Amino acid sequence: MIDIPTLFILGAGASKPYGFPTGRELRTQIIRSFPSDYKTLQSTDISLKLDSLKRQELAMVSDFVEHFSKSPVYSIDQFLAFNPAFSYQGKMAIAYYIRTKEIESKFWEEPPSEEDWYSLLFNRMIYSFA
Repeated sequence: MIDIPTLFILGAGASKPYGFPTGRELRTQIIRSFPSDYKTLQSTDISLKLDSLKRQELAMVSDFVEHFSKSPVYSIDQFLAFNPAFSYQGKMAIAYYIRTKEIESKFWEEPPSEEDWYSLLFNRMIYSFA
């Protein structure tokens, strides 16, 4: 039983059984797809209708992806910690791909029982209160 307020800090791989990417998978997706996905996002964003602003934003996204792809750091979080100038673009990429995976997520489905550690932990925590 947990007697004091406790915070669990989980890495990207913790949600892999539920359809979310690992840190490396997120890195690969950002490098392969973010400039084109961002361009698609721009075309649907009413606030970014000025062509010069769109080109400037896309150039910054491309610069971010180029630097990230050449970095030996696998974690997007670590990369952004070392490269705060790309913080905005990196956070947009993370939010975009995590949101996409939330829509496709298997979280509410039954993952294989040996992989469903969230339910196991939750049930052990509430069992101690019964």
